[in-house]
Amino acid sequence: MTPPPQGDLGKHDVFVSFRGADTRYNFVSVLHRELVDRNGIETYIDNRLGGGEEIEAALLKKIEESLISLVIFSKNYADSTFCLRELAKILECKETKGQIVIPVFYQVDPTDIQELRGSYADGLAQREGECNAEEVEGWRHALKEIANLKGWDSNVIKHDTMLVDTIVDDIQKKLHQMPSLVSPSTDAKRLGTETVQAISLDMSKIQEMKLSPRVFKQMCNLRLVEFYFPEMGDYEISRRESELLFPKGLEFLSKRLRILRWDCCPLESMPSKFCPTNLVQLQMRNSSNLELWNEVSPLMNLKQLEVTGSSKLTTINEVLSKAPNLEILNLAGCEELRILDLSAVPNIVVLDLSSCISLDKVPTSIKNCTKLTRLYLRYCDSLRTLCAEIGHLFQLVELDIHVCSNLESLPSSIGQLKCLKKLNLNGCSKLAMVPDSIGSLVSLRKLDLSYTNIDRVPVSIKQLSDLKTLYLVYCERLRCLPELPSSLQSLHAKGCSSLESVASIFTEAENDDYEVDSEDFDFTNCLNLCEDARLTIIAGAKLRIQRMATSLSKQEYSGEPIGFRLSVPGDRVPKWFSYKSKAGSSSVKIKPHCYSATDQELLGFAFCSVEPRWTVDIGCECECHLITESGTRELRFSYDRRGKLAMEMLATSWPIKWDYGKDDGRKGRKGEKGSARGLANPPKTLVKEE
Repeated sequence: MTPPPQGDLGKHDVFVSFRGADTRYNFVSVLHRELVDRNGIETYIDNRLGGGEEIEAALLKKIEESLISLVIFSKNYADSTFCLRELAKILECKETKGQIVIPVFYQVDPTDIQELRGSYADGLAQREGECNAEEVEGWRHALKEIANLKGWDSNVIKHDTMLVDTIVDDIQKKLHQMPSLVSPSTDAKRLGTETVQAISLDMSKIQEMKLSPRVFKQMCNLRLVEFYFPEMGDYEISRRESELLFPKGLEFLSKRLRILRWDCCPLESMPSKFCPTNLVQLQMRNSSNLELWNEVSPLMNLKQLEVTGSSKLTTINEVLSKAPNLEILNLAGCEELRILDLSAVPNIVVLDLSSCISLDKVPTSIKNCTKLTRLYLRYCDSLRTLCAEIGHLFQLVELDIHVCSNLESLPSSIGQLKCLKKLNLNGCSKLAMVPDSIGSLVSLRKLDLSYTNIDRVPVSIKQLSDLKTLYLVYCERLRCLPELPSSLQSLHAKGCSSLESVASIFTEAENDDYEVDSEDFDFTNCLNLCEDARLTIIAGAKLRIQRMATSLSKQEYSGEPIGFRLSVPGDRVPKWFSYKSKAGSSSVKIKPHCYSATDQELLGFAFCSVEPRWTVDIGCECECHLITESGTRELRFSYDRRGKLAMEMLATSWPIKWDYGKDDGRKGRKGEKGSARGLANPPKTLVKEE
């Protein structure tokens, strides 16, 4: 986008062109309220003009002064000469000043305007008898040009409220992306004009710069200020220091400011005279000395507040009490934060309190945040439990509490989170029990209990019909696994050194909704598994492989290669492997029963390797050459450095291929013992392993 030239463009945010008789008292009034009252966007419509002004001249002037023109096309828009003259001026500003134009098609077919049909043809025909032909032709051109721009259609977004929200979001994004940005050069020290609307400074490209406390005094039209380190997370930023210094503080920021992003802000507080009424987004990453405002003004438009890494912020309740429309709150790394009241921010969608190491409880006021979808409490070392009120978060999708090293219990009300899809408790080393109510999390897809102190998994886990992934890595007190849901596709139980028994890793689905995907079951270093458990795991693995093969065959699957992987302690190849060898290579002829009866496609094959204990990281690799009438296809299987069987697929013409392996957690060497077998349709009875 070309930056607007010097002049009037940019004094106002949005100009709205509309047919008053069609939309003034319904759609436009709602849109105007959302733009102005709730989002602080300077918006001009014709009923804001004073009675002493020359209306048309004044409106045309306001079009020139606006950053964006919003054209509301309605049925009778072309009936108004006034609207058509506005439209011609809007197109002129688009072509000469780079003004953004957004058409909205309200209860009208866009093609009627693009092709000048229906009421638009009638309106222009009537104007031809009243106005000169050249002017009417200009209106035809303007209608076609603007109607062909990307816009919003009420026939697509049928509810007015949703349409208004979509338009407002679009305008906000476009305002945020406006040009006229200050580059990191000595020009930044000389700025002082009202024409500057945005400053964006990559601090990784500058050397130390000391600025006056009144550097922004004349920049009364600033809407965006960014002082940032690009492509860096909070950890990387925490190791940086700001090159932008204000030795005597900062006295002024524009009251029209909408976005303020300032990494490593050196200020101890915001300017006392700053009135953040229009502020929508405030991001202050790793601003270790910042305490925000001493006296807080209303923050009705604030949607996103991120103050991370502050060593002085002990509470933020006064700020929150002034920001009822806040949607994102990120206070990660505020190590002195102890008191938090969320009762005034019911619209929060995302809450991040990670590394707030002094926070010893989640406030009961969280029950008011019924729109919350994501809650992050990672590395909250003082947190001992969650309040029962967390059960009120009915829309919560993700709950991440990993590495809360002092967390001892979870409330049974956690089972009320019917929308929860991800629950991460990894590293909660004092957590000894998971409540049985976890079986009520009907939407849960991923559960991570790794490195916890649990000695059992609730039997109710079988009820989690959507669960795909379960992590139990290094749950060293875990002794048994109950029956798992048939939906499970990935189980990571590596290092469960006390694990002795496993009910089954295979359960027949209760319906035909079996979702075929790659599957991975890892029991590496589970050296206490009894023989029955080991055989149960291997038998379940075979059934899973066969279910996968027949399901894909019935679906005529032709997508990406899909595989099953298993790692389990043991010293023998299962009996059902037809070909066994201790040699470095072996050739086998695939038998007819290994092919699909319908299309004679190879159903797949399994590979198993038993590896001895080694103290060094030595991998195991297998190459397989499938010789067919159409040529040779090559596949490679390899153990990674942890000894777990992995597969690299080089041929993709086969409908399905798997790898199957087991290992006792020891580091292996190449070619100790191996076998392969083509897979037939599943037998009606289980084949007993050796």
